[in-house]
Amino acid sequence: MITNNIFSFLKTLCYAIFGLLILINHTFADEFADNFQFNGFFTLDATITDQDLALISNSDNTVAYDANSLSFKNSLIGAQLSYSFTDNFTAVMQAKLYDKSKVSSSDETSLAQIDWAYISYDLGADLKARAGRFLVPFMQGTELRSVGFSRLWARPLIPNSGAGGYKEFIGVELLKHFAMGEGNWDFQLSLGQGEHDLERIKNKHIEVFSIRYQQDSFWIRSAVLSTQYDIYTQTNNLIKDSATALMFSTELEYTLQNFVFNGGYTQSKTDITPDNRNIYLSLAYNFDPFIPYVFHARSNQHFDLFDLPVLNPPNNGIDPQNPSSSMPLPPPPPMSLERPEGDLDIYHWALGVRYNFSERYALKFQLEHINEDNKANFKTEKGEGNALTIVLEGIF
Repeated sequence: MITNNIFSFLKTLCYAIFGLLILINHTFADEFADNFQFNGFFTLDATITDQDLALISNSDNTVAYDANSLSFKNSLIGAQLSYSFTDNFTAVMQAKLYDKSKVSSSDETSLAQIDWAYISYDLGADLKARAGRFLVPFMQGTELRSVGFSRLWARPLIPNSGAGGYKEFIGVELLKHFAMGEGNWDFQLSLGQGEHDLERIKNKHIEVFSIRYQQDSFWIRSAVLSTQYDIYTQTNNLIKDSATALMFSTELEYTLQNFVFNGGYTQSKTDITPDNRNIYLSLAYNFDPFIPYVFHARSNQHFDLFDLPVLNPPNNGIDPQNPSSSMPLPPPPPMSLERPEGDLDIYHWALGVRYNFSERYALKFQLEHINEDNKANFKTEKGEGNALTIVLEGIF
């Protein structure tokens, strides 16, 4: 759901809930309150950079910062609502509000967006089936990007493009949990139709299978994603029908006494679109309530040249649907001959500290250096400089 006015969105939601409570009797209202759950989250982010920069954000797009200007554009607020119709049947929705003016291509000042909207049925024996709209379960950083309190760092380490440009999908999921000895296994199968960042990429289907193993001081999660899609030019000419992509990810966290190590790696092999590779490493020490940390992250995009489609002749500029027309069609826009080829690498180094001043709230300070190595002849947003960030995050 999209709106240009945050207050209009909140008022509409409040009126809907209030009206529902008026229409139902007290007995049902009590039952509704017992079955209804509300959980909120927020990020208040203050960042200043020494250069014009575009940084990874908590929402769906990179944030554009002006040099030496304090900005709160990476702030957001969100909530997850769930209602249990029966012991087995539940409906869940998670939405967020954030400033969309940070997106250079947008004239909107705010955005209300739904990340999750699904129904879930508990089949018993720790097996669940879900259907609806989901975030792609490729990495923890793609599913929990907006919930900043869930991570150690001030910003996500995974680029905003998510899993090769896929962030959401509509479909079904099957989840199975096993408890074996001292550990727990979780298996997740997702099937559906994905939504890509680029309008010129039309997804046909997407499949994700992930496995997670967890003990008291250790967890590891791996996922495989397969998808098929059509690619078009800006003039809507088909470049490739049924292109494919195969992606792999793994990440882990290990705690040894007070040391906490995090690491993650992703790789993709795709048709036409660039291959992606991401890696991050983080080391922290828990002084409780202070957790200082350092991390390094690298994202790589590899571009290969591909054959462009043969465009149909313009019929001398005459509209084929109306050949008798005396007004010729305008010529098609020229196609740029400068196409990216090679590697684009972006490096992040950061030093920070997280202060957990309560069970539900944390304050973070982070100094980050970003460097770009562009050998691909690819026009990028501003990508080199330093950023100082102070973040207040919490759940409620």
